[in-house]
Formats: sequence, C-alpha cells, structure tokens
Amino acid sequence: MGSVPMLDIIGPAPVSFCVMRTSSENHGCLTGFSSEWRRLRSLACMFGFAMGVVPVGAVVIDSFSQGAALLEPTNYSPAVVVLQTGLDTNLSIGGTRRLSAQTQNRATLQVDAVAGEMSFEAITNFGYFAVEYGIESPLSVDLRADGSDAFLLTFSNVSMPGLWRGGYTFRVNGMRYDLLHDLQVINGSGTVRIPFSYFSTAPQFVANQISLAASRVESQYRLVLDSIVTVNSNTPPKLGVATLVGGEIQLLWSTNATDFVVETTPTIGLIPWQTVSNAVSVVGDHFSVTVGASQASGYFRLRRE
Repeated sequence: MGSVPMLDIIGPAPVSFCVMRTSSENHGCLTGFSSEWRRLRSLACMFGFAMGVVPVGAVVIDSFSQGAALLEPTNYSPAVVVLQTGLDTNLSIGGTRRLSAQTQNRATLQVDAVAGEMSFEAITNFGYFAVEYGIESPLSVDLRADGSDAFLLTFSNVSMPGLWRGGYTFRVNGMRYDLLHDLQVINGSGTVRIPFSYFSTAPQFVANQISLAASRVESQYRLVLDSIVTVNSNTPPKLGVATLVGGEIQLLWSTNATDFVVETTPTIGLIPWQTVSNAVSVVGDHFSVTVGASQASGYFRLRRE
C-alpha cells in the first residue's frame, strides 16, 4: 500500500496539538471503544489508515456493549422486567443491570450490544422505563477515588417532537437529577454532564444505587443512550485522527470534553490559529470533525472555550 497521510499527536494539553505528515506507517488499531468506533477501527484495518485516540479515563457505569435485551410492553400490562447478571464489571458497574418498561399502548426498550446503545421509544401513547444498577446488592463504589468529579451521559439521538413534558431522571442513592431541560437542549445528539457535587460534596462519594428512568414519555419520542461514565472535568482531552478514503481527515476527541473547539494553522508561530467551522458529529463516544487534506502539512489542536 502506498503512502497515506496521517496525523500524529505531538503533545497533550491544556491545548492538545497534532501535526499532519505523510507516512506509510500503519499504527496498530485500537480497542476498547464503542461499537461505532470499533466499526470505524475495522475499516482502518482494511484500508490501512492510521488512528490514534486515547480516551479519558473513567469509571464505566454502562457501555451497553453487552447484555442484549428487547422489552416490548403493551396495553397497560404489568411492567416487563429483565434482571441481567454476570455482566463484565468493566463495562457495566456491579455486573448487574435491571431493565423495566411499561406503556399505555406500545413501547420498546432495547439494549443493542452490537451497536453499543440503549434505546427507548414510546410508539403509541405514553411510555415508562428504567435502567438500574445496585438494586440486588449495593454497589459500594467510591466514584471520586480515581479523581472523577462528574457523570457524563452520551446520547446519539434525542428525538422529542411536540410537547416537552414527562419525567426524565438520573438518580444516585435516591437523590434525583431532572434531565428534561438537558434533553431539550440536545434534541439530536450530545452529552449531559452532571457534577458529583449535585449529589454529595463529601471527599468520598460512595454510590450504592444508580438509575436512569423516564415516565410519561410522549408518543413517537425516542432516546438512544450510548454510555454513562464518570469523568474528571480537569483532564484535558487528546486529539485523535484518521485519514479517510478520498483524502479527508477525521479528527476525534472524547465526548467527555464538551467545551473544546478544534483550531488549525498551516504553520506554528507565523499564522494565527483559526477555529475549524466544520460540523461536529458524535461517533460512538467521540466527537468527530471531518476536514479536507488539500495541503501538504498542517497543525490542529483542541482549545477550551
């Protein structure tokens, strides 16, 4: 295979830099990402483009990459409940997940382990769902132990046409955070960051039970949740890259970093950095920006807004 352009990370942060250069070297394909990312990684192996993304460390509450399930309640029937045990604790906290769903007519709650996502849709009339951790036995996990200070919920699709009503809650140890406003702001794809301080200001934050639930979800509303993790808001993100077929370049950074923008310059020190205005999308648990590779070399960085 001939030379393919690639980007190399040349420094961490508070501003993350990377430099583009031409090289025939094919760096190893990475593991440990969401299914969308794994599919992109597979293409990298096939076509020989290089990828270099380092995710921000976190406790994974759930990656939804295991424990496939499909709940289809109907017509005021008792709630459909599925208790999943024996899950990998690195991918689902505590190794146990309890799913429940109910509706006045038709609804669907699904964990798609291949896509790495959990989705809920109220097909006709109101719907209700919950996904819970630590219900059978307390989690007893100190979430501050690794330096984390917030939860990060990554949604690849929030579709809520019509009225914004109903209850959408994230609970820790029984304390409730209302998600409705955050979901209204997303109305598409995006992330919700919930500081630990909302639940506890103690030096240790021991979580025994965690849950995400919704009530009176409107007909035709749909939520697709990719992951729930903990993050350290002060950890700077790292910028990863891939060269795509056709010479375009894909820049990726963790969705944990919600307040950063991509900047570029053809040469460092001589020409000011300019914000990349290309559209930002979500690919699994990473933000993505695709740019052209028309110049022989160039520099990109992430800067906190």
